[in-house]
Amino acid sequence: MENTVITTLTSSQVLHISVNTPGEKTFIYWVQTVSDITLDVSFDFKYPDTHANIYFLIHAKKNARVTLSTRQNHVTSKITSSVFVRSVLDDYGMLFFHGVVFIDKGLHDVVGNQRSDVLTLSSQTSVMVKPYLEICSHDVKSSHATTVGTIPNEILLYMKSRGIFERVAKNMYAKGFLTHDLPVIADKLLSTKGEKKECMVE
Repeated sequence: MENTVITTLTSSQVLHISVNTPGEKTFIYWVQTVSDITLDVSFDFKYPDTHANIYFLIHAKKNARVTLSTRQNHVTSKITSSVFVRSVLDDYGMLFFHGVVFIDKGLHDVVGNQRSDVLTLSSQTSVMVKPYLEICSHDVKSSHATTVGTIPNEILLYMKSRGIFERVAKNMYAKGFLTHDLPVIADKLLSTKGEKKECMVE
């Protein structure tokens, strides 16, 4: 995948990303944690003809609480940006997500989207999602969406009928949930095992 940046986050951070060139961009943030982590990530899009997809892939286990704040700042026309937050919560894992889409005055042909999808592997998990759209122009588009669900029982039964242990089946499903449209980097992401890593994928 060209123009793709993968970053593994293992501790609380404040990140400010300035996108200074046009074109297709993909940013992927991988978070696997058993302890609390707070992330504040903002993106400034300054050049026309920029198309950015931003993924936060989160796996929170034990008593981990992940607090994620994102902000997409659109300050010029002809920009598309999308934030996808995919979270797998196990044990007593918690996710608190606050996403802001900002589109400045007098812009046109701007699209700002955010989506949060949560897969729960335990009945003891907690989720809170607070989307916020700050739209100051008319000829633009913006949206937000959230889903929360579990692994369907029929899928688990099918996988177990093929000799796959339940825990292994859950892990396989969770991996597919997080990376189903990112096949080129799925193994790279899920093999980091909590080590901090930043790389370019060509």
